[in-house]
Amino acid sequence: MLLTIDVGNTHTVLGLFDGEEIVEHWRVSTDPRRTADETAVLMQGLMGAHPALGEDTVDGLAICSTVPAVCTSCGR
Repeated sequence: MLLTIDVGNTHTVLGLFDGEEIVEHWRVSTDPRRTADETAVLMQGLMGAHPALGEDTVDGLAICSTVPAVCTSCGR
């Protein structure tokens, strides 16, 4: 599965794809003050509640961001 993340100034949108089909999506507020650990807990909570991820794992990731401070906090 592919996890896509679009970090905008107001919202961060996450999409989970199985091939070309989107199987889940989430929208959360963008907060450049959020730490990498807080972001990880948030994402794990959202994705952990999805039944398709019980057997499958995310094997790809695509991120785009207009908020440099958010990408900086994740150490990348």
